[in-house]
Amino acid sequence: MGCGASAAPSGGAKYSERKSATASEDIARSSSPKGKAKAKAKGKAKSKGKNKVFEAKDVEWHLKNCLDSQFELVKTLREAYPFDENKKKTVHKRENVRSGGVDDLLKADNWGSVEITDIGPTRLHCDVCGVMMVDLYSAPENPFYVCRNCQRAGRKLELCLNCFRNKKHEKAFAAENGGKSIGTSSAAMALKKGNTRSATRDFYASEGGASSTGTDLVEEASKHMTSGTYEGHFEEEGGKRKVSYELFFSAKGDISGKGLSGNQVVEVNGTYRWDTLAYKPRVEWTEKHDWGTLSFSAFMEARNKEIEGDFAVSDGGRGTGYLKYKEPPEP
Repeated sequence: MGCGASAAPSGGAKYSERKSATASEDIARSSSPKGKAKAKAKGKAKSKGKNKVFEAKDVEWHLKNCLDSQFELVKTLREAYPFDENKKKTVHKRENVRSGGVDDLLKADNWGSVEITDIGPTRLHCDVCGVMMVDLYSAPENPFYVCRNCQRAGRKLELCLNCFRNKKHEKAFAAENGGKSIGTSSAAMALKKGNTRSATRDFYASEGGASSTGTDLVEEASKHMTSGTYEGHFEEEGGKRKVSYELFFSAKGDISGKGLSGNQVVEVNGTYRWDTLAYKPRVEWTEKHDWGTLSFSAFMEARNKEIEGDFAVSDGGRGTGYLKYKEPPEP
């Protein structure tokens, strides 16, 4: 036992000396010009790795072809990507355990393939900041945004709440491109200006599809409209005011009703129709106030009975509006 006790310090000193020598060598390397250059290059590589979370191509396509109003708030993977049992994918069978012989080279990648049901993504990260938004197993429910127009074009764009609300996809793209903004397609630009008919025409012309008549667009939209009380807010230059409306959507595509803004009751007159680009009803109406006219252009989210869009006033001001259907009290 005495022998063991005397050996321990010797061994400890031995390893201590080795560690000290290694540390000294590392310090010497890092302080040398060559070591500093390597450290700097390593830092740049790490920085580039962080930027890889920003999906520039997806954001660029969205900015050119979509509107932010085409984002939809969802909470789960299945809401973002509904399960389709008919969607299949091919998986190649590969051998994971190998013996190390010649047969491995001849047969390892020659086991054929099998077709299985594609369950879709099991995890989604924000395409701007990279934060994990939802995971099928560990975090199955968490609100985030997906662009439905990107999906209909066979692409994708998913944003966390923070990046969506602060328009970080636009800011990040501008930062990646020297502060330059991006142009929009004629269809998306028409929608931004509130010209649904022009947007529909431009979209079908670019996609090679058949145009729909005005009657068809109204008839399709009418299936998703709910008349009644809507409450919410209008926001302009940081100020927010509560609003309330009694809206009636006729089968012919007309909107009529009354709105309460502050202490003033205003008449509402407008139209709605199915928007083939956004794949949802678009509503547009005007209100005449004491101080001027307000024009509201928005989309109806039929599933949640919500109306969200932009407004412009005659004095040049602009803002956003959000309304939600108020369920009538039970009798």
